[in-house]
This record gives sequence, structure tokens and C-alpha cells, in this order.
Amino acid sequence: MPKLRLMLVLLTLLSLHVISNPVFAQAEGEEEAGKNWVLNYISVVLSVVVGIIVVGLGSNRETEEERKRERREAKEKEERLKKLEQS
Repeated sequence: MPKLRLMLVLLTLLSLHVISNPVFAQAEGEEEAGKNWVLNYISVVLSVVVGIIVVGLGSNRETEEERKRERREAKEKEERLKKLEQS
């Protein structure tokens, strides 16, 4: 899962770069007509999207729960075997 998360973050950063390039494309000496709000909106939207992706993706909790269950089952099995050997 971490590889997928890293790939999504890199893809988002690449798309931010590709989208924001035209905003900075300005002829030399040419002044802006108004405030440059486009880049701000793009960066906010992409930051929110990356945050939702990172939070929304499943974490290692399920796998950790499975490991704990397997350890518990192995311990129970080991205890049963010890009881059988003692009998």
C-alpha cells in the first residue's frame, strides 16, 4: 500500500506542475492584469485531494489485526499441544 500512496502523491505533484505551468507563462515585461488567484485555487484543491487520498486509503490496521489473531491462534495451539504431551 505505501507504494500506491507514494505513486498517488507523486502523480498529484506532477499534475500540479503541469497545470500551474500555464499560469506562470507570461511574456517578459508583461504585467499581470489582476491578482493571480488561479494557482492558489489549484494548490488548495490538490492539497485537499491529496489529504483525502492519504487519509482515505486503508492503513496497515487490518493486517496488524490479522497478525495478532494468528499469533493468538498459534499460542493456543501450542498450549493445547503442551497439554496433550503432559497427558
